[in-house]
Amino acid sequence: MKLPSGVSRVLAESAEAAWSAYHDAMGRYSREERLATSGIGGDGTPTYFLDEVVERPVLEIFETHGVNVLSEEIGWIDRGSSETIVVDPLDGTANAAAGVPLACFCALSRSARSKSKATPSSAVSMPKTLTSLSLRPAESPPGTCPAAR
Repeated sequence: MKLPSGVSRVLAESAEAAWSAYHDAMGRYSREERLATSGIGGDGTPTYFLDEVVERPVLEIFETHGVNVLSEEIGWIDRGSSETIVVDPLDGTANAAAGVPLACFCALSRSARSKSKATPSSAVSMPKTLTSLSLRPAESPPGTCPAAR
């Protein structure tokens, strides 16, 4: 997978982990298995089996790097880091599970060391303090995370 230049190491590794897990799951599990509800996510919405399969290796990458995480599925993990990753490893799960290419990996990294305030609308204008990355599962070229526009 080719990523844009300047993507942080932790986001690049997590995007590649999500990409690999997604492609493995698409070949290994049926549509029904991928869409089986496995519980309620950290945001209060249903979590699908495919969400868990894709998120698991992504969370392992974040643990290795010792960063805080806010994820749609797992919720908040505070590791006391100055860096926090906000992530939805598979945004558009129902589409992805069905093979419809209207889904993406979306993540945003924010460092507390910055004195500026970060909001999704300021993501593009603050490249040194905020990094976002979005990849559509059906394509290898990265796109732009809609929340970062």
